[in-house]
Formats: sequence, structure tokens, C-alpha cells
Amino acid sequence: MPVRPSDAIFGDLDVDEPSPGFDEDDLAFVTGHHAPEGSTEPPEDLAVELFDSGWDISSASNPAEAAEAALALLLRFIPAESAAVLVASLNDTALRFLAVTGPSAEDVRHLTVPFHKGFAGFSHTMGADLVVRDVAKDSRLFGEVDAQSGYETRSVLAVALKDNDGDVHGCIELLNPTGGFHTWHIETSRSVALTLANYLGTRM
Repeated sequence: MPVRPSDAIFGDLDVDEPSPGFDEDDLAFVTGHHAPEGSTEPPEDLAVELFDSGWDISSASNPAEAAEAALALLLRFIPAESAAVLVASLNDTALRFLAVTGPSAEDVRHLTVPFHKGFAGFSHTMGADLVVRDVAKDSRLFGEVDAQSGYETRSVLAVALKDNDGDVHGCIELLNPTGGFHTWHIETSRSVALTLANYLGTRM
């Protein structure tokens, strides 16, 4: 069932032990100097639109269709050059692309991202949400996807696909926003991610 956005922008991270490849210091980037800049207000009808359009995700006939609906909904409000849903099942050792849009979409569909690599791996393994405005300055950059696709990631917003039970099924990434990421973008993405995660939790 779709959910309405909550009041929090950055929630507390429930991390008992860091996953291999990431450590406690990485968490500083989630709520520290990589927080979204700017304070532009979201559209007045955002909450209603998210709730109503969330049914497109919840009523999807398969996970890929649900993921595509989630990206379409987010891109209506957050103009980004590219976007992707990456997922992992219980026995997987890497994230795979379930849905992707952008100029290099067809070049990355077959690729995978190890759990301990990149912003997607960080978001998934730590159950964390983050915004990085200049990825070239961040040691978590996983350049193999860009290298194989010819795409250049400059900035990224990533939110974990964490369902109501606290299980993480992957993450959503938005890349290279046309006007920069703003504070309300991460909460909007979290709302959509929760709806998608609850859908995936019953089908993966």
C-alpha cells in the first residue's frame, strides 16, 4: 500500500555492524556535509500525488513493472538525467538492475554491483540514504559501471528499498539532477522506495 511522506528528512540508521567494504566513518557522509543543499519547497500537491500514484506501484503485475512505475513517479518531481532500481534476493551476492532509465540505460541493464561497492552497495548493505553532490571526491564511487557504459555519474541520490519489516531489497538511485538535489527530494524518494519495497517484499 502506498504511504504518505513522513516528517523526517534523515532518519536514524539502525546499523549493528558495518558490512564488509564500509565502516563507521562512511556513515558521516549520510547526514554530514553531503546532505542536499538548498531549501526549495516541494509542490503543494506532492503528498496527494505520491499517495494516488503509489497505486501504480502496488498494483503492478510484476516487480519490473513496479520498479518502472516507481522511477516514473520520482522523475515527475525530481528531474534527473538517469535513474535506476537495483535489487537483490536472499542468496544474491550483488545488486542487479531491475529498472533503469537514461541515456545509457541499455548499456547497464546486464551489469551488477557488488554489495560492498559503490553508492548502491552502500545504500543496500547499510540500509542508508544519501546524497553526494560530487562523486569524484567520494571514495565509495564504483567506476566500473560508468566505464562499461560510457556514462559519467556526477552526483547521486540513493535511498534503500527498506520495507515496513526493516528488510532491505536493494536501492533506488537518481543521477545527475538538472537543478541539483534539494532537501525534500530524499524524503520523496524514501516514500516511493517504501511503497516499492513493500511490494517487493512479498514477491522476492
